[in-house]
Amino acid sequence: MIFEAILSNIYSINNTFNSNVSDEFGTDILANEMADMIRIGIELCETEANINNKIREVDFRLQEIQSMRPLC
Repeated sequence: MIFEAILSNIYSINNTFNSNVSDEFGTDILANEMADMIRIGIELCETEANINNKIREVDFRLQEIQSMRPLC
């Protein structure tokens, strides 16, 4: 999924920055920004999963309707 890859990149950037930022003020700002980005990334993954589930549901229903078509 697209947003899972983005979230993975966010985690990777977070780890890199945590290893390289040494002052406490910079770490606090970074921690807040990264927490927001991670939260948004997780929400996007959940939204993408919900959309994919709805697409599968619609596809299944369409297949059911098409299978009944010869009966009409």
